Amino acid sequence: MRRLYYKSKLNNFGDSINPFIFYKLLPHLFDSEARNLFLGIGTIIDDSAPKDVNKFVFGSGVGYKNIPIINNDWEFDFVRGPLTADRLGLSRDIAITDPAILIRKVVDDNEVQRIPGRISFMPHHVSARNADWANLCLQAGIRYIDPSENIHDIILKIRQSEFLLADAMHAAIVADAFRVPWIAVKCYDHILDFKWMDWCSSMEIEYLPFNITRIWDIERNMSNMFITKNKIKSKLHDIGIYSKSWSPPFQRSNKSRVESIVVDELQRLRDGSHIFLSSDSVFNDRLDRVYSRIERLRTINSN
Repeated sequence: MRRLYYKSKLNNFGDSINPFIFYKLLPHLFDSEARNLFLGIGTIIDDSAPKDVNKFVFGSGVGYKNIPIINNDWEFDFVRGPLTADRLGLSRDIAITDPAILIRKVVDDNEVQRIPGRISFMPHHVSARNADWANLCLQAGIRYIDPSENIHDIILKIRQSEFLLADAMHAAIVADAFRVPWIAVKCYDHILDFKWMDWCSSMEIEYLPFNITRIWDIERNMSNMFITKNKIKSKLHDIGIYSKSWSPPFQRSNKSRVESIVVDELQRLRDGSHIFLSSDSVFNDRLDRVYSRIERLRTINSN
């Protein structure tokens, strides 16, 4: 089979975790030239999936796009959570959890020393581009985890944390898998509540995100020439020398106005009064059930 998963233009943890897990657990299952598709980690069950090919769903979810027409092309081993099952018109019995829980089976289970007082923050890969989170975390006394870092470094930093602030859902899933408590934070509206609720429901946890004040440090992603042109355009606009045919100048970054608010919000989360962690019994049940599916695929593939 050929793996189907989301790939962003920039390296990010959510992308990297997919091949990292499945190539280790099912090294002989995949063929990049194969026609049949394997849908694993991600919100990737939608109507953009290739037509007239067999699609094998191993824990994926719905959420971002339109629901596909479910026909004989689709085979479901299990889905991410009960909300995905509901959307697809399937029995909730087919819902287990996000297969990223398998990280516990592919990373050496050596004891990693947690650092007392080490609170970490990992944004969604889109959120990471909107502000200087590294500097904001530094001011708040929190360790910043860049979602574009090496996957091994990210996992180690999560495991070293006393607890994790997670704007990225898979950061929370990995933290939960290593029994590191976490807090869901929502920095921007692109964070999809549905997929969080889907996963949280699968682990019998309530989704109660802490909303961070939106900050757009847009100049971080612009060239010096673009910034200069934008400033000139803004000054001409202010003195009435402006053409309606011009594209409007970007508004000045709101960073200076809200930065202190965001830092204060992050600092308030340091007390850990709202941390979450699935129960050991639920976690072990979900891990065992998902891993049994891996073992079944290995058996089928070896025959």
